Amino acid sequence: MSKADEPYPVPESEISFIAEAAARYGVPSSRLQRVLWVVEHLIPEELALLDELSHSQDLDPERRRSLARGLRGAVEEYRARPAADPFEEVDEPLGEEQAVAAVLWADLETEENRARLLRESVSAAEAGRLTGRSRQAVERQRRNGDILALRVGRQWRYPAWQLDVDGPGGLVPFLPEVGARLFRSPAGAAAWLTAPRPELGGDTPLGRLQRRDHEAVLNLAEQLGHMP
Repeated sequence: MSKADEPYPVPESEISFIAEAAARYGVPSSRLQRVLWVVEHLIPEELALLDELSHSQDLDPERRRSLARGLRGAVEEYRARPAADPFEEVDEPLGEEQAVAAVLWADLETEENRARLLRESVSAAEAGRLTGRSRQAVERQRRNGDILALRVGRQWRYPAWQLDVDGPGGLVPFLPEVGARLFRSPAGAAAWLTAPRPELGGDTPLGRLQRRDHEAVLNLAEQLGHMP
């Protein structure tokens, strides 16, 4: 039996509470049992780390798995050498070359995401033609914040995947409502909409909206929008 499958001691008075919560939220009772044990036993510094990790849920699953593997490796090293500090190097400030490389890497990733979005985008006139609307109507949606748009020079480009000829205003249903809850830049909202989410069973928020399944997406966007 792996450590993840080992039972955690729970007072008998909490068993019915765990069973009721598991049924209500659709979470396995064994997982809730582990969470309760963790919350009770972790020290404040460890809980603060979990809080930081909760803010990374907009990363794609592979990047989150990579992060988890790194933390697991650090924990295993700590267990093997309890007198050593496995995070000693983390506490050291980056050198000038390392800092420059980190900034360049972040800029390249941002530019790559923007380039991908632009490849999938159309002009206001094309967006209007695809949805049977005028260019002026599309631009009005942009000014109202209802449609995602990226500026290129003096022009605006619109990701084509948000268009739906059968949707309200020619858009995927509930897209404006989701955007209003996220409080993100158009590029950030686009990245969130098109990335698989574990909270949605691996679906993308956009895919759920395109299938007219919006409630879970709206709730998730609302939660993220209230995070500090």
